[in-house]
Amino acid sequence: MKRFFTLTAALLVAVVVIAGCDTRQRDWEEARQADSLSAYQEFLEQYPDGEHTEAARQRIVEIREQDAWETARDRDTIEAYQTFVDDYPDSTHAAQAISRISELERAESWSRLQGSREASELEAFVRRYPDSTEADLARERIDQLDAELQAEARAREEAEARAREETEAAQAAELAATGGARVQLAAFRSEDQARSAAQQIEARHESLLEGIRIEILPPDQSSSFFRLRTSLLAADAARNLCTSLKDQGQDCLVISG
Repeated sequence: MKRFFTLTAALLVAVVVIAGCDTRQRDWEEARQADSLSAYQEFLEQYPDGEHTEAARQRIVEIREQDAWETARDRDTIEAYQTFVDDYPDSTHAAQAISRISELERAESWSRLQGSREASELEAFVRRYPDSTEADLARERIDQLDAELQAEARAREEAEARAREETEAAQAAELAATGGARVQLAAFRSEDQARSAAQQIEARHESLLEGIRIEILPPDQSSSFFRLRTSLLAADAARNLCTSLKDQGQDCLVISG
């Protein structure tokens, strides 16, 4: 009889163990089917140790990582992707997050620069992102700025030239009205000879001729020579200039008007 009770007790224990195993397996299958954070957490609360416990913990980590990745993609900001990379540096999505961070940083940088007039800033952008679409736009902007600067420089030069011409014309008119004079420096058979001589005279007597233009007068009815004469000067200034030039070995002649 005692042996009977012992066998009965052993059978009951076995039945309980089998029943428990069946319940754990059934709960595990239900958790897997639900495949949610709450389902796996509930399974771990009921079965903190034993079969399927590690698998449940791993799946919780995977679900949290996926949720974090989807949140980062929904927000689509540098800060959101950086948070994901910081939290999950070994994730399969980490490289994609880093790439998207670079794209967003490039877009923000270009948004600030596309209207810039600082070529150095645009050139720095091109160096940082040489193969991007925005880099091509930056190069176009640099070329545009260069063209604008050249046009502005030409406009300034033309304006300065006009101002000089107007000033010289006004001075010439004033000198002519008050009896101005020119200094004739030389005369030549050809224009080339005259131009070459003008350059030599200007270089040789640079200090005396500062601010004074040497003009080449073509032949006319009174002469068959190309004559070198200064721009119109006050009569006294023309005489003084000619005297100083002669002192330095340059022949000259003062011509009225």
